[in-house]
Amino acid sequence: YWAKLKVGDDSPQPCARWKHTATKIDDSQIVVFGGFTSSKEMPRLNDVWILDTSKDAWVTCEEITDSDPSLQSLWATKENAKAVDGPCPRGSHSSALVEDAIFIFGGYGGNGYSRKDFNDIHVLCTKTWNWYELDTKGDSPQPRSGHKSVYFEGKFYVMGGWNAVETFDDIHILDIESMTWTRADSACGPES
Repeated sequence: YWAKLKVGDDSPQPCARWKHTATKIDDSQIVVFGGFTSSKEMPRLNDVWILDTSKDAWVTCEEITDSDPSLQSLWATKENAKAVDGPCPRGSHSSALVEDAIFIFGGYGGNGYSRKDFNDIHVLCTKTWNWYELDTKGDSPQPRSGHKSVYFEGKFYVMGGWNAVETFDDIHILDIESMTWTRADSACGPES
């Protein structure tokens, strides 16, 4: 049955939002990223919140960053991953857990209310809570939102979506080792 979770009323918590992602990273943590709000000052978000289900409490990355200076992200050592402050504000993106990181792909947003679709990949390391932007090669997906993504056996898949002009029925696969995109044959379109 459904029950409303009571999360600490006195502690900080995320504002109401939609078109965000929620990614389960282990048995007690769910990471919420981005989305849209009805706020006129900040209608699009790029914040990160972690729901600690063992304590029924929201925490921020800063609150759980390990103080161990020897802790390093695998992504910090990859030559095609550039350290960044994080993605620009967005919603209707996708997310997937890839080893020790959350991949954020695409979506639309930016500052203000104009629509800009993205096809970038940002990585949030779940050990250090540092952001990286990936430089990929190959047949990358067109900028899009409303798509789905999943990680399976070394590959990150992006399926469908749209860009306010066209709807996509394609599947793109990113090989994590080579950081190369390929496009898979898709049978989702209309029959000839």
